[in-house]
Amino acid sequence: MLEKKILLLLLFCYSSIGLSEENLNNHSFAFQSHDLAVEYGNPPANVYDVQRSYITLLNKIADRRIIYNSKSIVPIDITNYLYKILYKKIFPYWYGTKWDFNGISQKPGQGEIACGYFVSTLLKQIGFNLNRYKLAQQPASLIVKSLSGHNNVKWFDKIDKIKAYIINKPDSIYVLGLDNHVGFIVKDYDKIYFIHSSYIDPYQVVKERVDDSVALKNSKNYVLGNLLNTSLILKWTMGDKVKVIMMKK
Repeated sequence: MLEKKILLLLLFCYSSIGLSEENLNNHSFAFQSHDLAVEYGNPPANVYDVQRSYITLLNKIADRRIIYNSKSIVPIDITNYLYKILYKKIFPYWYGTKWDFNGISQKPGQGEIACGYFVSTLLKQIGFNLNRYKLAQQPASLIVKSLSGHNNVKWFDKIDKIKAYIINKPDSIYVLGLDNHVGFIVKDYDKIYFIHSSYIDPYQVVKERVDDSVALKNSKNYVLGNLLNTSLILKWTMGDKVKVIMMKK
């Protein structure tokens, strides 16, 4: 059994299925035109094309996992792939999607989505085996710990300390928990962005420089974890369940 686990670890094997339109329901997406101007290419403007395009993208991600199943792929290649697909493909579809405290939308641009559901839904849709409801409903610190590992998080009390910690590290995507909020931090060369479903004006999913984020400035505590850590990458590749750390009652 141990030898089998080691072999699976080395080969990063897994199984995967594609996403059908039924998984996202049959409603069309609706984008505000001014929110489509994202720097890595615009999602289609036609609402029907947007729906089909997003589902096609998710299916391509599932197909890529099948390719990884058939070949010996080193973790860094998978890490680079997930960085690019999330940051340059998945996130842009969601920019402009409206925020609501109770929002649980599964479709970018349609309905509303809360900050925790923004994190859990996107990860669920690209293939992480997790309960998006349970994860989204936890305090921000437990969301970060569930994804990054209980012992692999960093606590900060100032934004500048976060920047200093990240700036000299390789490009990556982090999960950041605030006092009452959660989102993604992206390191892109010498730039650091906060991507989140903002409960502050403009009340929608936004990508903003950390220095410009009012939500970041309003928090007194920060907990940071690297989303693209080896353990989580392995779970994504093998289809293993991501355990949600629950708040004690």
